[in-house]
Amino acid sequence: MPSCHFLLFAVMAMLIMESAARGGAEDVLDKAVAKSGITIQLPRAWVLGETRNVRTLLVAQAPLKDKDDTGEFGAAMTISTGAATKPDAKAILNTLKHDYPHFKMLDEPQEMQINGLTGIMLGGSFQAGALKLRMRQYVLTDGKAGYVVTVIGLESAWEKYEKALEASVATFGLAEK
Repeated sequence: MPSCHFLLFAVMAMLIMESAARGGAEDVLDKAVAKSGITIQLPRAWVLGETRNVRTLLVAQAPLKDKDDTGEFGAAMTISTGAATKPDAKAILNTLKHDYPHFKMLDEPQEMQINGLTGIMLGGSFQAGALKLRMRQYVLTDGKAGYVVTVIGLESAWEKYEKALEASVATFGLAEK
C-alpha cells in the first residue's frame, strides 16, 4: 500500500475510534435552543425549566430524577449572567467554598474558549443535606458580558450525564442579533 494511502487509512481509523470512544454529539444533543440572547443545544430529552431569577437566562433539567442511597435529585443546567471581566479562578473557588462548606475540588480550573467566549472551567463535589452532588461551572465572557454555565447532578450519576453535558456546553454561544 503506498505510504499516502496508509497514512490516510491510519488517520481515518483514528478518527473513527475517537468518535466511538466519546460518542458523536449528534447522539446526545437535541436541536439548539435560543433564549435571552444565548443559544445552546441541550442534552437529548432534557426540558426547559422556569427561570425564577432575573440573572438566570436558562434552566434545563434531565427528564427523570436520579436516586441513590443519599436521596433523589434531578440533574440540571443553568445559564446565568456574570461579570464581563476575565474570570478569577481563585475568587470563584472561594465563593464555592463559602456557598458549599464541604466543597471538594475535582476539576482543577482550566482556561478555555467556547465559540468566541473565553473563561475557565472548574468543578467539584459537595454535600447538600444528605445529597452528595457533583457540579461543574464554566465561567465565560466576551469582554462585554459574562455568563456562568452550571451543571449539577448526583455524584453517583455524574458519569451518566458527563459526555452529553460537555457536548452541550461546547455548543453554547451568543445568539445572532
